[in-house]
Amino acid sequence: TVGTDVPYAAAHNWGLQHRGRALVRGHYRTSRRGKRYRVRSYSRAHVINLPQRQFIGESRFLNRRLQAQLRYRLTQAIR
Repeated sequence: TVGTDVPYAAAHNWGLQHRGRALVRGHYRTSRRGKRYRVRSYSRAHVINLPQRQFIGESRFLNRRLQAQLRYRLTQAIR
């Protein structure tokens, strides 16, 4: 059995689409002319689109390669 227990494994294996809000804390900025000004805290919406990068489970690509390898080995053994 192959597996993993890291929390982000499921998101990578099956993909993830998440909508949420992020809090941006208040901070200071400096303009190009050197003037410092305050930026107030605010929240902004964000969308996370993580495409599927399957590394555990069934794989069409892997199954095709295994079948081709098995056919090749069987024909070599029969000859």
